[in-house]
Amino acid sequence: SDIQLLSTVANQIAPMIENVRLYEAAQQEIEQRKVAEVAIRRSEERFRTLFEATLEGIAIVRDDVILEVNHALLGIFGYASQELIGRRLSRLVAGEVSLEGVPREAIGLRRDGTAVDIEVAGKRYLFQGEEVTVVALRDIAQRKRDEAENKMLQRQLQHSAKMEAIGRLSAGVAHDFNNCLLAIFGYSDLLLERYGEDPFIARNLAGLKEAGQRAAALTKQLLAFARRQPMEARVLNLNGVVAGLEKMLHRLLGEDIHLASELHPEIGKVRLDPGQIEQVIVNLAVNARHAMSNGGRLTLRTTPLLVTAEEPAPHSDVPPGEYVLLAVNDTGIGMDAATQARVFEPFFSTKGEGTGLGLATAYGIVRQSGGSIFVNSAPGQGACFSIYLPVSRDVEILRGGAVPGASDRGSETILLVEDEEEVRAVLHQILIRKGYRVLQAGSGEEALVVSRLHRGDVHLLLTDVTMPEMKGPELARRLRAERPATRVVFMSGYNDERLSDGGPDSPVCLQKPFSPQLLGETVRGVLDAAEDLRAAG
Repeated sequence: SDIQLLSTVANQIAPMIENVRLYEAAQQEIEQRKVAEVAIRRSEERFRTLFEATLEGIAIVRDDVILEVNHALLGIFGYASQELIGRRLSRLVAGEVSLEGVPREAIGLRRDGTAVDIEVAGKRYLFQGEEVTVVALRDIAQRKRDEAENKMLQRQLQHSAKMEAIGRLSAGVAHDFNNCLLAIFGYSDLLLERYGEDPFIARNLAGLKEAGQRAAALTKQLLAFARRQPMEARVLNLNGVVAGLEKMLHRLLGEDIHLASELHPEIGKVRLDPGQIEQVIVNLAVNARHAMSNGGRLTLRTTPLLVTAEEPAPHSDVPPGEYVLLAVNDTGIGMDAATQARVFEPFFSTKGEGTGLGLATAYGIVRQSGGSIFVNSAPGQGACFSIYLPVSRDVEILRGGAVPGASDRGSETILLVEDEEEVRAVLHQILIRKGYRVLQAGSGEEALVVSRLHRGDVHLLLTDVTMPEMKGPELARRLRAERPATRVVFMSGYNDERLSDGGPDSPVCLQKPFSPQLLGETVRGVLDAAEDLRAAG
């Protein structure tokens, strides 16, 4: 019947439909698997890209055995990938690896056997169903070098600041001391002038002045360290200075120390005070002699040196420019780092004798001359003092001074300005005794008031350079605006670098302490020169 036929057909079709359903389900599962595989592959590609692109060295480790590494890690240690897979991490990194993700500094061992500073941290993860440790490593050698350089620069800055502070203190002490010495010398000369025929008084006053001269020499050393020693700089060839000292240095060093000079014939000229640079060389030679008590060799070497950004000097503090390098090498006992750090400090000495100002003075003179000085040494390896002096293209400019052989007496009016009362008092006595009429003031403002109240001429202004509120050069400028004919003589316990012109004539500066005779000759010479100028006009 039809019903039976339909039933038979249905029974036959049902398995076919089930097969189609199963086939479609299988196809869907295959498609889903393909999608999953693509997603997994893309995920793995992203992981591999990030794994290889990161700048950190990464190793995947299980039980200290390396399973996987990236290119950054290979670059740190210098291995190929196949050389590290299966190798123990502890063979590369010294010490335990933190599993808390906290980095620590460690030492790594490169393939060539050299050590490298690294930073390492680790953390546990599940990787492909297994628990592993992901270790991150970073090469910090450059950072360590930068930190070391920054520390060195910081120490140099602190040392420079300390030296500057000591220099300012030394200059202040020397300035005040020079004022005291000026008063001592002035009163001594006044007493000698009146009681010089008495042998006892004359002998004791001479002893007093001799002691004062020794004290004045000490203040010069302090001012040299502070870079405020009066300079008479001129353009010169350093080879000539070194060669001129050889005979004296031979006597100074003795027969058991060999002196050698290696002077480059083509060095540039430098602008220096020849007497001061001679003092620097002698001080370094004396220091070397003490370091070579059993004999040795002292070498003086000059070399031309061009410092550029591309080719810096061996000492980083030297700015770009053209230099003459003076190197003073000895074969003595050398110095440790602690001694080198203090070697230019005043009153620091390892010899147990002397003032400890020799190298401090050398430091001050070189710095005042626009140069730099450094020391390199090690115990048992001698010492090398390197002095960089900038090459000068200047021509020498001569400044005014006392006229040799001039009279020291006169009758003109002098405005004396000095903030130290006892110095002003002794200068007033000296000038009065030489015949001058003297107006006095203790400051710049007071001097201007005294000048305005005085109805006659003020032929000469004799003023200290460094005073509170108004400096000597500023006083000279303002006074000459009101009295153009007034001539100016400065006095200074430092040097004349702070001076501006006291007028069309070159400023004259008396360096304290000075003698009554030099004061009289200088004042007389300046006044006579002004008279000659008026007569010629």
